[in-house]
Amino acid sequence: MYSRTIKVYKGIDNPLRIVILNQDQKPYDVTGYNVVMGIQNVEAGTTVTSFTVEMDAGDATVGTVTIDRDTMDNLTKRYYKLTFKATNTDTNVDRPM
Repeated sequence: MYSRTIKVYKGIDNPLRIVILNQDQKPYDVTGYNVVMGIQNVEAGTTVTSFTVEMDAGDATVGTVTIDRDTMDNLTKRYYKLTFKATNTDTNVDRPM
C-alpha cells in the first residue's frame, strides 16, 4: 500500500474518490463487503469518526465518501490517518484494508 497525503479543507464538504487495489496494485472487487473509512487521531490513538464508502454500482473497486463540513469544522488542525476496513455482509467478519 502506498501512503499519500490528502489535503482537506474546513468550511466545505470534501468528497473523496476511493480506488481499492490489491498488493499487486490491481483493482480488487469488494462485492459482498461494506467498506468503512475511519479518521484516526494518531496523537490520542483514537478513531474520531467513521464513514461508509459508497461503492459505484457498475464497478465494485471504486467508491466515494464525503467528509462533511460539520466533521471538518470540529477537527483540530493536525495530521490524521485514514483507515479502511471491509466487513463481510454474510458473516460480519471485519478485515483491515
